[in-house]
Amino acid sequence: TEDSLYSYHFSGADIDTEEFKDSISFAVLVRPSWISYDSATHTLSGTPTGFQAQDTVIAISISDHKNGYSIQTFKLKMIHTNHPPVFVSLPDTTAKEDSVYRYAVTVNDIDMPYGRDSLRYEIVYGPRWLQFSNDTLVGIPRYYNVGDTVIAIKITDKGNSSIEQAWKITVLPTYHAPSQFSLFDSLKTDSINIDRNKKIVFRWNRSVDQDEEDTIRYSLRFWGGTIDTTITGITDTVFVSEIMKLLMPSAQYRWTIVATDGRFIVAARDTIVLKTAFTILSVDDWATLLPKDFVLYQNYPNPFNPTTTVRFGIPVQSKVTLTVYNLLGQEVEKLINNSLMDARYYEMQWNASHQATGMYVAVITMETISGEKKAVRFTKKMLLLK
Repeated sequence: TEDSLYSYHFSGADIDTEEFKDSISFAVLVRPSWISYDSATHTLSGTPTGFQAQDTVIAISISDHKNGYSIQTFKLKMIHTNHPPVFVSLPDTTAKEDSVYRYAVTVNDIDMPYGRDSLRYEIVYGPRWLQFSNDTLVGIPRYYNVGDTVIAIKITDKGNSSIEQAWKITVLPTYHAPSQFSLFDSLKTDSINIDRNKKIVFRWNRSVDQDEEDTIRYSLRFWGGTIDTTITGITDTVFVSEIMKLLMPSAQYRWTIVATDGRFIVAARDTIVLKTAFTILSVDDWATLLPKDFVLYQNYPNPFNPTTTVRFGIPVQSKVTLTVYNLLGQEVEKLINNSLMDARYYEMQWNASHQATGMYVAVITMETISGEKKAVRFTKKMLLLK
């Protein structure tokens, strides 16, 4: 039997011993390498292991030294011993959410090299997200698997000898960034009229976070001209603002949203441009809406055909001249000629129906008449397309 001690003690006799004074001796003619022979006790012994555990032949001779001899030959049939597999690998005790967990199970079975065994892998108990692929335990835990779980696996050989291995797996969370989202352009116009009695409503799509325990907060940034403000901590996808009171006529502003779950910051896919018209709807505002400085706004529309509006602001009473020139520097039309004008916003229309297609330049000069003297000059290019 494999892995067990084999022992054979043999003896012999010669009937001629008394008459012819014969003496006998023994010799081992054939034996496997794992068997040793003790000539003093006439004993064969040994323990077959591994590749030695095969059927073999043994031959023993007995001789009387007078040409008399006899040979004993016999076949030694080997009974194999099934050896259970032994784990030589250690499992990884941590996994990460949404990442592949992989444990290549390695065992040692001394019967395998001789083709006498095959192994079967199975899960005794454990999470459903794990399964065997050949000799590898593999799976991807999700957010609902975060935490500790226990698993036990069993390896069984062809002789039904088996071993088990059990361990705890800790699934660590993977934090996800909020999804991108889009803004709603709720105004749906090229420009808005300033009405300081109204509010602006900002809307956007909701950002989604896979981490259920996270709270998404939004920040609204609004900028343009002299304004650059950010409102943080918004939890809804609608925000009503009184920022209309700060807008200037014929100006361009932008707004966008960013979302955060406290770990990641995600910006909206777009930024919306908000343009204000020349007209202020609230008549009551004219008394309070005074320019902080001299200003000449870009004409609107631009390009134009055939009329366009030029708007400017005067912070104090001043003398104003507004002239249109062509690119050769020739005066085309004088819209205001050294007129004394009070502090406020103004708009002037220019009808270019009698002019040729091309680029023109609006030039305005403004000069104060009291206090500290100040003179300014601004220019804006205007494109006439017919």
